[in-house]
Amino acid sequence: MLPAAISSVKSEDLANRSTTDAVSALQGKVAGVQVISTSSAPGAPSTLRVRGFSSNGNSDPLFIVDGLKVDNIDYLDPESIESMEVLKDAASAAIYGAEAGNGVVLISTKIGKKSDGRFFYNNKFSLVQASNKADLLNANEYIQFIKEAGYSEQLINDYYYNNPSSYVNNKLADTDWQDEVLETGFNQVHTVGVEGGKR
Repeated sequence: MLPAAISSVKSEDLANRSTTDAVSALQGKVAGVQVISTSSAPGAPSTLRVRGFSSNGNSDPLFIVDGLKVDNIDYLDPESIESMEVLKDAASAAIYGAEAGNGVVLISTKIGKKSDGRFFYNNKFSLVQASNKADLLNANEYIQFIKEAGYSEQLINDYYYNNPSSYVNNKLADTDWQDEVLETGFNQVHTVGVEGGKR
């Protein structure tokens, strides 16, 4: 008997997504499932939460790929996934045991089908850039800020205006270091394969 709360995602639902992460490909595809980005690094894997966070410190669901238990699915290319079933209710523990307490993700990968065979190629190109930047003070705005904070005019003149090494005199305070450090990056993914079968 199968658990009642099952959500299914087919390969068509995962096609043409800009991500190379199988977990991120589920974003917005399954109701009640959280996809959490734990790092802002480009290409960093995401974390999947099926039944929220547990008190035992491990909230990861149980991953079953082609009938085998795996620790994570970071190695899977979304292009190689035929279907994903997410078991969300507690009844899944009756099938898979205590490890299924945080939910179960069943994954079937693509296999060759009876046909004349085919070669396929898929290319994904995506741009990556910071979505939000902090609104920083320039030199004059910072001086005004410390004046309002109660610093004396003499201290400000001695430390900032009359000091040749001051970052105000060197215009460093007017440099937007976010623009200097952050750039627009890009990702490319090329998938080439051969597919076919006799049955």
